[in-house]
Amino acid sequence: MKSVFAAFAMSFGLCVTGAPLLAATPAHMAQAEQLLSVNQPEQALGLLEAAHDPLSASPQELFLLGVAAKLSNQYAKAETYFRSALVQVPGAGRIRLELAETLFNQRKLKASRSELEFVLGMNPPEQVRENIDGFIAQVDAALIDPNLGPEGPPKNWNAYITTGLTTDSNVNSGPTTDTVFLNGLPFTLSATAQETRDIAAFLRTGISHQFEPENGVSWRSRATLSFTNYSKENAYDTSTLSIASGPTFVIGERTQISIPIGFDIQRYNAQGSWYSKNLSISPRLQYAVQDNLQIYLDTSFARKDFKGAASRNLSSVTFNPSLNFQPSEDGNIAFGLNFGKENAALDIYTNKVKGLYIGYQHVFRKAGLRASISASFLDTQYEGIQAAYREARHDVSKTISMDVSYNLGKLTKVRGLELQGSVSVQRNESNLAINAYDRSQISLSLTKNF
Repeated sequence: MKSVFAAFAMSFGLCVTGAPLLAATPAHMAQAEQLLSVNQPEQALGLLEAAHDPLSASPQELFLLGVAAKLSNQYAKAETYFRSALVQVPGAGRIRLELAETLFNQRKLKASRSELEFVLGMNPPEQVRENIDGFIAQVDAALIDPNLGPEGPPKNWNAYITTGLTTDSNVNSGPTTDTVFLNGLPFTLSATAQETRDIAAFLRTGISHQFEPENGVSWRSRATLSFTNYSKENAYDTSTLSIASGPTFVIGERTQISIPIGFDIQRYNAQGSWYSKNLSISPRLQYAVQDNLQIYLDTSFARKDFKGAASRNLSSVTFNPSLNFQPSEDGNIAFGLNFGKENAALDIYTNKVKGLYIGYQHVFRKAGLRASISASFLDTQYEGIQAAYREARHDVSKTISMDVSYNLGKLTKVRGLELQGSVSVQRNESNLAINAYDRSQISLSLTKNF
């Protein structure tokens, strides 16, 4: 059985190198690695132990001994070798990951979790962190149900499917007033233009994949598909496909750069064809200031086309600096700023955007709960003046959202099953009454992760 952490530990770049090999010779090491690569760990273990001297063994030799012993199902021996290596190189994340799996296989669950948390504190690359989080979830599940064992080697892909219901207080973003002024004269809005309440069923599914052609470089891809079906307001039934793919570069121990290229297409089902298409490139710079503080610089350059409405076609650029701070093991604070500009063929759609958001998430591990709350502010200033008005549109949108999710694995023994509830309240203020509205949405969903 291959190491649970082999794929992503290598991308972490924490393998032990450069230490003198005083016990086993380089030839021994190379031969042992070759035996491990062809799934012959017992032979590799015998070869290394024959030349092993505990007083002079290097970290690399101890590491290979530990791997060979682990793959030979000699977990107690593997633990001894890994711990001996860590005495010499306590900061070797790769060794700690292997030790965590070895401890898990011996049902030393709390000790295994401690090693995983230690590596998380070293601020590994995002994909490594995601895989460690997944293994921590396995450990937590095993703490609840000791009969659960390890899932085996990590996949280089992840998938999910979500289904649920949403109550929407204002499906069409209708204005808060029934009467608006056009050219200074009052007009009463039709029923279809006023606030409309409805219930919608939704289905979302997605898959992500990571390919690592070499250490420090990976290629990440994702695709999501979603459907929304309203009970009465069928004109707002939508289907959306989103695809993104691109390279990620790990620079040193604290910096990552990713450059995904994305494509999105949206369809209003009643129209029978696509409504809008969006092509973008979205570079991201991620830098770890310290173990619990990360800074992100996100940019995006996009082109969006609307079918049958060339005057609305636009190009956009956005810049979103943000930070993520983890004050405790279970708490996480996010803060960010939004700056953007959209240029459309018709100037009434051209606008500048500025805003900010702040959020907090807390994990209640023993209860299997995760809760979050966030607030955002967005100021949008349009450039052109619409017909029948005397000034350009200017909107200020304020939103508060709350989410709670519960790991159903505790009750159902089904891994990756999650129940989520969410509430979102939005107020959009505008100098043009027809664009001022309130909207609240309450959702309940069930997600299965694969």
